[in-house]
Amino acid sequence: VVSPSIQSAYEERYMRHELPPVRLVRNVPGKLDASIVPKDESSGLLRDSLGLGRDDFVALYQGAFTINRGIEELLELSAHLTGTHIHLVFMGYGLLENEVRSAADAFPNVHFQPAVPYEQVLQYTRDADVGLVSVRPICLSYLYCLPNKLFECIQAGVPVLVNELPDCVALVEEFEVGAVVRGESAQDWLHALQKLALQQPSLKETAGPGLQRAQSELNWGKEQTVLAAIYHRIEGTQRDLTAAS
Repeated sequence: VVSPSIQSAYEERYMRHELPPVRLVRNVPGKLDASIVPKDESSGLLRDSLGLGRDDFVALYQGAFTINRGIEELLELSAHLTGTHIHLVFMGYGLLENEVRSAADAFPNVHFQPAVPYEQVLQYTRDADVGLVSVRPICLSYLYCLPNKLFECIQAGVPVLVNELPDCVALVEEFEVGAVVRGESAQDWLHALQKLALQQPSLKETAGPGLQRAQSELNWGKEQTVLAAIYHRIEGTQRDLTAAS
């Protein structure tokens, strides 16, 4: 399973029915190659692509443009950002792409960045000041989620702003890599972004030590060992069954 809450739910419901041990394998990326982008530098790719300056505060939503991911609430902020230095960037593609494009055409502080090749995602992400995790908790799957974008931001050295999703909040608090929006409305997100945009020193600076710690712990180089152990165990079981037959 991909999050601790999902693991606990399976164990609580099914262990009494002789469910085998449940293993946690989070969907985390590999480490960002420091030879491509030095650890303490921005790649510049996202800002250059969108014509954004160094002093602009970039809040990045990356991933699928689909329903119940909070995009609708974020788009409601569009008019309120005009005249500020907060820029809302959507990077990806999907069902709500037309809505994102329309907002980017209508409001100067909203931007659409087409999806980039996966091997370049972290380089673009690195340019943001904060990554947005805004999944609506409409079902247990969404409530207990740990989205790819959360870990991608961490590996890119970008703090995250998350809503009240228990596993996301727990991770943010454990590693001190971001902030939490208390509430689900567009106004709640606006207030949180305004607060972060004024924060000095910036969240990206204060979260630096936690991000480095999380990068060392939450990367595929470490996470894959759990999955590999499962594969090896299954392979051994199959060999035993073959030999017995």
